[in-house]
Amino acid sequence: MKNKCKNTNISLIFIVIILITIIVVSSIIGFYAWSKYISLKGGEATAQVAKWHFELKEGTTESGKTLLALTRTDEYKYVEEGKLAPGTNGELPIVIDTTTTEVDLKYYLVVTITNFPKNMLLYTADKKLIKPQVTGEGTDESPRVATIYISKYVPYRTADTDRLHDETIMWNWPYITGTEDSEVDENDKIDVQDAGKEVTVSVSVTGTEKLKDSNLKIGDTANLTTTLNGVELNNWKVFYKEGDYTYLILGDYLPNKAINDINGIIKKDEYTAISNNRENLINALTTKTNWSGLLKVSINGRNYDYTSTTDDKIYAQGSPTIDLYAKSWNEKYPNNQMHPTKNSTGGYYANYQYGDFGVLNTPGYSDTLYYPHQGEWNKCAGYWLASPSYEGPRVMVDVWCGGCVGNDDYNFNCACRPIICLPSDIIE
Repeated sequence: MKNKCKNTNISLIFIVIILITIIVVSSIIGFYAWSKYISLKGGEATAQVAKWHFELKEGTTESGKTLLALTRTDEYKYVEEGKLAPGTNGELPIVIDTTTTEVDLKYYLVVTITNFPKNMLLYTADKKLIKPQVTGEGTDESPRVATIYISKYVPYRTADTDRLHDETIMWNWPYITGTEDSEVDENDKIDVQDAGKEVTVSVSVTGTEKLKDSNLKIGDTANLTTTLNGVELNNWKVFYKEGDYTYLILGDYLPNKAINDINGIIKKDEYTAISNNRENLINALTTKTNWSGLLKVSINGRNYDYTSTTDDKIYAQGSPTIDLYAKSWNEKYPNNQMHPTKNSTGGYYANYQYGDFGVLNTPGYSDTLYYPHQGEWNKCAGYWLASPSYEGPRVMVDVWCGGCVGNDDYNFNCACRPIICLPSDIIE
């Protein structure tokens, strides 16, 4: 491969301006947590109000790092100290202090980088890649803006050593990006176009007191709205809870107008989503980037954006797997269990219509959580589960509107029913 060098006649020096915005939710009386009466003197009862306080730490850490400042940590000698350019790397140290808080809370951290270098990579402190939400074309009229959203639930019942929360963001601007010569050439041009611009970093934190855990049960409708391809979807039901996470399923079949050219899916009529290959259909349903737009949600007027999350337990996909379906069913109907198993080829045994599961008139058949559009064969015969069937290389597992889990060819007229997995504490 030919040697790739940057144009040394063009300045790649960046002026870094750090704009720190600290937004702290005020302590409204409705958010106060009252302790039990602690004393009784002369017939008068007294009470104390729990402390409610968190902040972005400023200054320097014990290791000498400057908080809330975009700094270099490399030993690269070919760029002036303190300036950014391809070949440099560093960090943005961020620490949130909840030491004096006496209530459970959740904080929401937003980091915005304006004139973000397109080829710069961002990581968490434990080296997980951060995929920021990026807007703008990188021009003076339309600057490139990268936004990172981080949220965390903090119980007050933790040791003081766990009250300082390190949300440091690491950055790396590779000197050469790309594998093919043409790709490297194109990225070189982008790096040169990014030169000489002012980079502005804004850091803000807001928070709310966490009053109680969600008491929604499987089958309940969550107060949640999101969109896919411009189609508003506000009928989401609790499908399963696992640890600190809740799975939600779209309460109806997904309209085909909400599917935005997902590779592997062929749209037909109002709901039907078929394919010309089982592997293509499986990939279309399970590839999480196809459905990541569903991770921008609104709950009771508060917006959450998990499209750039580093938590691999938070995701969206086109339909549940049969394993998740079985977990949900078994939790809701413990006396009528299903136990999907795989055969040697990896396909699932899913023919439950003749067993003790899913038979017409059995418990749960009237439950639209599992069987929307019951009996409406002319509209759509059911929906896919994101699992292959044991019956052959063309067969997928699906849920029929006739009241059972079965097996059908990948071009059978079935729909998608997306699922979203989110932190349980935001679900209401």
